[in-house]
Amino acid sequence: MNKRNNAFFVFLSSLLLLASCVGLPPTQEMSDARQALQAADDVAAAQLMSERMNHVKDLVRDAERNLSMRRYEQARESAVTAKNEANTLRNVTWAIRQARSAMDQLPGELAELKKRLEPKLDAAIDAARAGRDDEAIATCAQIRQAIATVSDAK
Repeated sequence: MNKRNNAFFVFLSSLLLLASCVGLPPTQEMSDARQALQAADDVAAAQLMSERMNHVKDLVRDAERNLSMRRYEQARESAVTAKNEANTLRNVTWAIRQARSAMDQLPGELAELKKRLEPKLDAAIDAARAGRDDEAIATCAQIRQAIATVSDAK
């Protein structure tokens, strides 16, 4: 009988703990979303992907609105989605900026290579704007690799 009481006590305690967590405001998630949005702003993601950045800002505002209305689960969902999307935008923007920087640093004698890489960079930007993030990052990596290969051969 003692084991049965212990098991019931553990079950009841677990249930109460779970119930108390459900009603907590998503403070950490909101902070994470705001920090991720700031990080995306820091790399100027809005310059390349303004529509996607506006969507992230809308998600943060939605999370804040839900938080103020004590709809914590909806606020949590919007905040987590905003954080994930903002982190993706930061990563894609960073990859594009690195490829652009590598192209800008090419010496004058490699102007033809830069000219051939411009459409690839434009394609990466188009892919990013369309939400094809893996494609955009891969294209930027190809650009940097082509530049590294030529630079190593010099």
